[in-house]
Amino acid sequence: MGKPLRYGTEAGVPTHVALCPECGSALFARSHAWHEVDGQPLASAIEIDCIVDAEECNHRYWQSDWQPVKDAIAEWCDAAKGE
Repeated sequence: MGKPLRYGTEAGVPTHVALCPECGSALFARSHAWHEVDGQPLASAIEIDCIVDAEECNHRYWQSDWQPVKDAIAEWCDAAKGE
């Protein structure tokens, strides 16, 4: 299997990589921008969502809580940083 989130795809994030910092549930991520040549996602363009319905858990998405999760997911999918 290739690296996740290539060429704008989405994937469930393995629980050993990251969990929702607010409710502890699994996450999924999708890439909205990538390098054209190899599909490497850009870290700044990865969207992350919790699998729990927003009405069930009022997520705040505070950067202080979510930044470590974003960093772990960017590392997991080998995202390009600083772009």
